[in-house]
Formats: sequence, structure tokens, C-alpha cells
Amino acid sequence: MLSRKNLQGQTLEQVAALFDANPLAVMVVDEQGLIRYLNPACCRCTGFSAEQLLAKPVMSLRSELTPESLYPSILRSLNRGVGWSGELCCRRSSGKPVWLRVHLSPFAGPAGQRHTLVMMEALLERLDYEQWLSPSPGVDSLTGLPTRSEVEASLRQLIEQSQIDQHRIALLSIDIYRFKQFNESLGHQSADELLVAVAQRLKQRKGSSDELCRLGGDQFLLLSRMDSAAEPLYELALSIQSDFREPVTIDGQRLFVGLSIGLACFPDDGRDPVQLLQHADTALYRAKKLGRDRIARFEPALEQQAQELQQLESELRFALQKQELEVHYQPLVSLDCQVVGAEAVMRWNSPSLGQVVPEQFVALAESIGVIHQIGAWGLDQACAQAKNWLEEPTAPDFVAVNVSPRQLCHPDFVDQVRAALAQHQFPARALELEITEGVLLNNRDKAARQLERLGQLGVRLSLDDFGTGYSSLSYLQHLPFDTLKIDRSFVTGLPANRDNGMLVKAIMSMAKSLGLKLVAEGVENREQVTYLQALGCDLLQGYYFTQPLQAQRFLEWCRHQPLACGLYDAE
Repeated sequence: MLSRKNLQGQTLEQVAALFDANPLAVMVVDEQGLIRYLNPACCRCTGFSAEQLLAKPVMSLRSELTPESLYPSILRSLNRGVGWSGELCCRRSSGKPVWLRVHLSPFAGPAGQRHTLVMMEALLERLDYEQWLSPSPGVDSLTGLPTRSEVEASLRQLIEQSQIDQHRIALLSIDIYRFKQFNESLGHQSADELLVAVAQRLKQRKGSSDELCRLGGDQFLLLSRMDSAAEPLYELALSIQSDFREPVTIDGQRLFVGLSIGLACFPDDGRDPVQLLQHADTALYRAKKLGRDRIARFEPALEQQAQELQQLESELRFALQKQELEVHYQPLVSLDCQVVGAEAVMRWNSPSLGQVVPEQFVALAESIGVIHQIGAWGLDQACAQAKNWLEEPTAPDFVAVNVSPRQLCHPDFVDQVRAALAQHQFPARALELEITEGVLLNNRDKAARQLERLGQLGVRLSLDDFGTGYSSLSYLQHLPFDTLKIDRSFVTGLPANRDNGMLVKAIMSMAKSLGLKLVAEGVENREQVTYLQALGCDLLQGYYFTQPLQAQRFLEWCRHQPLACGLYDAE
């Protein structure tokens, strides 16, 4: 190896000429930690191309498998101007780790700036590394853990042994909370590295007689034998969650990982391996529904709920194909009691459950990946129907269509809206898209780009459920919304509820100052109508006027509506 003295004053081009043909992997890193040169052997070693690594931070190659305490000692050596040699684990482009023997030598590069020559050699003899290259059957190629195919056999063996020594067996089904968001924001490669890091941290908690498996995706399973002296099942789950209070660093980003954990136990929750695994999964589903860092224990009632959900999911997948979906319409009424708009509301006529409202199936449609098709159908139906109404003197001026967060962020959504308007020759300003506030919390940048594109089409944009917890003046000022819809929870109790009244007044004042129209939804009685009229709310909506109606019934209702809001009787 060249000494530091040999490298003094060398240009990077001269260094490159020395090492381009070297069989060892070589990099040059500048004072800011950015990669300024790498030879072909380095590309072969890491799996990355030169274009992917040049000018990128060298720490983007780090792996969670390298002890965190090692980096400060390396930095101290380089700051003293001396080299460092040792073993480090880096990540390949596939996400798999590669153990390397590394030699670091500081030298003065162009303009006298400190650079570091990095020479690396893969340690193929390491057992862990060999497992990544040639995984044995039943071993996950990414994490090195046993796979689902091995879980049942391992659990069966543990059960047989436990029947002899009277041990209990804990099953902890573990899922990374909202892993899809990590996948979308980091990219698949970094998301794979996150899975490896989580697996390594879970391994540290595993006892010598425990079994840790990867069931697929971002789901892991810990099988733990527990005796009377062992910590209770729930406390074991809490201790695993506590291991993740410290962030995981991927590509220089500190990621705080939340875990959902479902618990089942032998023999309490079953004696058959297949049944126990199902029960652990059922408990995990419950934990995921509860939110971040939640733990749920299997209960028999959960099994019934899971079966009902499975049936609902099975039917929903084919609801559109079987023509079970229908669009109903609810009026938006002006202060002088004229119908100026109609909100399109989806209804699902389930063979087993009857008429199902969106609150019961939209979230499920998002989770199983059919919301885009269902939403596209609903948009098409609303545009077609509203086009037919344009010549009716009592028909609404516009139709409002609800858009789910996943639907809005789909890359084809704006084109889908444009196509629906063109197909039905429906004017863009007669279409209003209702967006829930929550989408701006979870996907703000992507949602903002989509909203800007929709605004350019000329469609109206409404912010639905306003005031439910995510409100921010910044996005009201910078995003092209036309309307705010006050959430029904604030309208409930008016006018008697003084707190709700003050909130509604504040929201109205803010909306007026920003030039936004205001809709109050959930209006249920005459007193609320009078109160909101006095405040100057632009539009009213609720069961006081009518529930959502089928298209023909809605048009008939518009033709025979009373001339004054005071003539309505609550249903």
C-alpha cells in the first residue's frame, strides 16, 4: 500500500491512474465525507455504479451491523493524521451486508485539503456473509432468519418439548408500523436495509432457546419459551418496543421505528401450531388498528371479528365487478335555501350486510388496494350524472366527490380526473374534489403537487373534516383550496355548546379572511340552521334537509324543496 507521503500533492486523476486496475476495492473520500473516486473493483464489491456513489456521503454505505461505537475511534485516528485498519460491514446495492477488511489512510489532496484513501477487501470466509450469498433452504436471503416455511416445524418442536417440561410458549407477531411509508419515502433499497437493521435489533433481544423468524414483508415472529421465572408475556413485548426507542440510522437518516405486536400463547390460546400462528396474526391485526407502538393479546372475540373482516374483504374485492356499488347524492344548501351543490356519496349494497356506508369500507378498500378502481368508478358516475342535470333548472350547480388519501396520491389520478371531464364533456368548475385533512399530514409534498395539478385543471378543491386535529394555516395559504368544510363534530351541540360555537366562529373568520367558502356539515335541526345563518356560513349540509338519495329521488327532492329553510321538519 502507498504511504501518506507517497500521496502528498497527488491530483485525484493521478490517484485514479494508480488504482483503476487494482483488484482491491479503492475509494477516495474528501474532507466533507463525500466519495470523490472509486475504482471498478469497488463497484463490483458494493454493487453500486460509479454514478450512484460519486459525490455521495460515504456513510450511505454503512450498515447497522457495524457497532456504532467503532465510528468515533475511526474519526479520532483520522483527525490525528494516522491511518486505521479493521473490519466494517457495509451494505451492497441489493441491501445485503458485506463484511470488509478496511484500510484508511489520510493524505493531502487537491488544494491541500485532507482526503482519505480507502482500500477494502471482502471477507468471504465469514459465516454470516456466506449465508447472504448462498442462503440455505428455509432461510430468508435478506435477513438470514428462518422463513415462514420453517416456523410451523419449529413451533411444533417447541410444543412437544413444552409438554414434557411444562414450559409455556409465547408467540410475538411483530410488524413495523407504517412500513409502506418508509418504503415509499426511502426507496426499496434503503427499506431493505431498514428490515435488516430491525432484524439485527430483534436478534439482540432473542434468548438462546428462542426462535426469531421473518414471516415475509415487514412481519417478524418471535417464539419464546417461558417458565414461571420468566417475565410475563406483555412485559416481554414492552421490552422489545423499548429496544427501538433509539432511532435506526439508514443512509444518514435517523428513523424512529414503531412496532405493532400481537401476542398469543401456548397452551392458553391453542395447542395446534397453525391455530396459534393464526391467533398471533389476529392479535397483530388488532394492534395495528390501534396505532403506533400498540400491543394486543389474542381474545376469542378477535377471531370472530377477523372472520367477519375476511368475509367483508372477500366481498369488497368483487363489489364493483358485481355492480353492487351505487352513488347517492346529498344537497349542499345556500343560506336562502337553494340547492347549489350535491355531494356524491358511495353506497355498497353488500349481499350479506345490506347497505354499507363509506366509513365502513373505504379504509378497507385502501388497505387491500382496490380504492383506485372504486374511486375512479365513483368519479365517472358523478360526472356523468351531473352532466345530465345541467339542463335542469332546480339541479345543483356543482357535484362534490370525495377523494381518499391513497387515491389522491396515485400517479394516474390527475389524468383520471382529466379523462372523466373530457369523456362526459363536463365543465371543470362544476366538479369539486373533497380532500381530507389527514392526507396533508402523511403525504404533504406529494399531495401538494397533486393539488396544484388539479387546480390547473380548473376543478374546485374542498378541504374536508376541517379542524379535526391537523389544521395548519400554512397549507391553507399556499394550496389552491376553494372551500373549507367544518367537521360535523363542531356543529353537533350548536347552538347550546358554547365551546363549539366559539370554534366555528373562529374557523369562519379565518376562512373569510382567506377568501374561502365555508360549508357546515352535520346540520340536524332548525336551531342549527338559524344559528349558522346568523353567522353567515355559505353552505349547509346534513340530515335536517335530507339523507343522501339515489339520483332520481335527489332530482325529485330538488324540484319539490321548500322555499325557506324554516319550512323543513327534521327527519
